[in-house]
Amino acid sequence: MLVIFLAAIYEKFGQDIPVDRLDSVFINTEEYFPEISDFLQLSIEEYKLALVNLQIHDLKQGFTKYLNMKPKVKAIIVGIRKIDPYAKGLQSFQITDNNWPRFIRVNPILNWEYDEIWFFLRKNKIKYCKLYDLGYTSIGGIHNTIKNPLLLKDGTEDEYFPAYCLEDKSKERLSRI
Repeated sequence: MLVIFLAAIYEKFGQDIPVDRLDSVFINTEEYFPEISDFLQLSIEEYKLALVNLQIHDLKQGFTKYLNMKPKVKAIIVGIRKIDPYAKGLQSFQITDNNWPRFIRVNPILNWEYDEIWFFLRKNKIKYCKLYDLGYTSIGGIHNTIKNPLLLKDGTEDEYFPAYCLEDKSKERLSRI
């Protein structure tokens, strides 16, 4: 999403974002893989992010805390897609519901399909978390995420094809348990 946002800003204004660091937030509601931490660090350096990393078990509380820390924030880019839980009824731009902290949700990949995401990432040579190369197709916490069994290489017990090799996009979430 960040790359799409940066590309859109550049296309519209013909320049990079004129800030030293771009505000961003990672609301961690689960115990995550060490590779996620590595990828976050890589992203911070690559895209010059001012990352707020919140360890909170509830997404709503996380956004509340973030907005209390950054009261001028009016919109947040969210990486949700229609296939994700809780995405039903969401629009590309939408003010949060009454029981959520108030901000505009910007959902740039809401209607993207699994194969479209991989086409975009690979065509543009955009770095992604290395867990996807190990056979994970949907990554959550370490206790609710497994390698996608459809990517297991024939004749092996623990060798998997990369996530972009998944042929049936409707099986993306087989990595979640």
